[in-house]
Amino acid sequence: MLEIKPELKNRIMTHDRAIVAARYLLKQKQVMVVCQGGDVSFWSLEGQKTKRFSEQNATDIFDTTCLGFDEFGEKFYTGGSDGKIRIWNYNGRILQMLDAGRGTAVEITQIDALKRRIVAVGWSKYLTVFRDLQQVEGRPNLPTEWNGEKEKTEGHDDDIVCMAVTAYFPQLLASGSTDGEICIWNTSSELFVRRLDQRKRNPNFSQSKLQDNAADFAISMLKFFDKRMASSVNTHATGANLVSCGGIGFVRFWNVHTGKLIAECQAHTDVSSIIMEIDVHNKYLATGDVNGVVKLWDIEQYCLQSESGTIEKRLPPLLTEFASHSDSITCIDFLEKDERMFILTSSSDCSVVLSDIHGNAYGTFGQPNQWHLDMDLSKLSDSNSQAHLSKSDDYSQQNDEDSHTIISQDLDTMSSITDEEMLTRRSNVWESTSIDLKSAFDERSIFPKYILDYEAKQKQLFESGVQQPTINMVPTGGNNANSQQLARSTGDAVVKFKRQSSSSTLLSDTKAQ
Repeated sequence: MLEIKPELKNRIMTHDRAIVAARYLLKQKQVMVVCQGGDVSFWSLEGQKTKRFSEQNATDIFDTTCLGFDEFGEKFYTGGSDGKIRIWNYNGRILQMLDAGRGTAVEITQIDALKRRIVAVGWSKYLTVFRDLQQVEGRPNLPTEWNGEKEKTEGHDDDIVCMAVTAYFPQLLASGSTDGEICIWNTSSELFVRRLDQRKRNPNFSQSKLQDNAADFAISMLKFFDKRMASSVNTHATGANLVSCGGIGFVRFWNVHTGKLIAECQAHTDVSSIIMEIDVHNKYLATGDVNGVVKLWDIEQYCLQSESGTIEKRLPPLLTEFASHSDSITCIDFLEKDERMFILTSSSDCSVVLSDIHGNAYGTFGQPNQWHLDMDLSKLSDSNSQAHLSKSDDYSQQNDEDSHTIISQDLDTMSSITDEEMLTRRSNVWESTSIDLKSAFDERSIFPKYILDYEAKQKQLFESGVQQPTINMVPTGGNNANSQQLARSTGDAVVKFKRQSSSSTLLSDTKAQ
C-alpha cells in the first residue's frame, strides 16, 4: 500500500517520515528517534539535535518497522520490512545483520533481547530466536527454533505480533497473537507455561465474520508489572501482573500465575486499536489511540487483589487526557528527571513531543527554539489561570461597586426632586442630546436665509404689536410683487409650523407626567 505523504504546511516535524519509535536512553541521557524511512536521530531533553544517521541507501526500498535494545544498553536493533534485523552501535555503525525471514521479505513487529539471544515476532505463529550472534564471514546468520515449539503442540494458532519479558528472575516471556490469545513461556528453558485465552477469537465463526471482526481481537501490546511480579512470586498474590491492549480500545489485566483475567475495560471508544506503556514504578499506565489522543491512568492501587469469580469492569482513575498529535500514536515512553515524570510520545504525523504528566507539552523535537525542563508547566498554567481569574474578579467587583454607588446616588437624589424640577430636567433633555441629533432638525438646514430673516422680523413685529411696511428681502430678478407675496406666505407657514410643534411638545410632556 502506498504511503500518503504527510501535509507539511504549518506543522513541525521531527523526521520527514512517520515515526516508528522514540525512546529515552538512560545511559546517554538522550532521546532516540527512529522513523519509517530508516533515519535515526538523537536529541537532548531540551530539544537540541545531537546526532543523526540513516540505515538506508538511495537504492533501498524497505521500511523500518520496529526498534529494540540489547540487555546491557550498548547496542540497539532495527527491524525492516525486508525481513532483516540490523544490530547497531550508537556511533551509527551496523555491526551485524540477521536474516529473520530466511530470504523472504517479512514484516518484523517487535525485537527483544534475552540472555545471549534475540527474539523476533510479527509474521509467524512461532517465536523466531537467534542464538549464535557471532558473525561468521560468508555465512548468513539464520534463526533457530524456539525449544517449546518443537513439538508443534503448544503455542499459538495465529501470527504472533507482540511480546513482553519480565525484568526479574525467573524470567517469563508473554506472547500475544492476532486472535487474542496470550501464551506464557519460561525464558530459561523456552518451555510453554500457561495459556491465557479467555478473550481468544472463536475459530468456529464463519469466514466472513472472521474477516470483519479479526482486528477486534488482535493484541497490539503486552506489558508486565515488574514490581508486582517481584513481590507476587513470594506472596502468591492474586492481583494483576500483566496488562494487554489492542482491538477496539480495550485494556485487560491478567494474573500470569493463575491464568485468570482480572479486569477488562474500554479505555478508548470509537477506535480500532490502541497502544500503551507503564512507568518503572508501576504507578502510571499511558494509552494512545489512532486519533492522537493520550490518556494517563492511575494504576498503583488498581487490581492488587482479585475477587474469585468476578472480573473488574471499572476503569482505573483517569488522571489526564490530551491530544498532542494529529495522527496515530506509535510509541509512548516515560522518563524521570529531577524527581519529575515526563511523557514522550511519537506519532505517524512525523513528530515527537515531550509533555509532563498533566498533558502540558514542552515542545516538539525539531522546532526552532529549545525549551527548559526546569519550568513546571502545570504550576505556570495554574498560576496564569488564577491570575486571570483574580483580575476578572477584581474588575467585576469594581464594576459592581461602581454600579452600586451610582444607583444609590441616583436613588438618593430622586427622592428629593420636586415636580417642578422634574419638568425642568425633562425639558433640558433636548438640550443635552447629541449634536448629530439636533442637526437633523436644524431649521437653518431646511429654509433659505432670506426666508428665515423675514420670518424673524415678522415675529418681532407681531410680538410688539406694531405694523411695519413689508420689507423686500427677495433676491432681485422676476416679478417683485409676486416674490413679496410668496415670501409673506412662506413666513406665515413657518410661524404656524413652529407653533404647532411647540404645542405637540407640551402635550407629550403632559402625557408623560
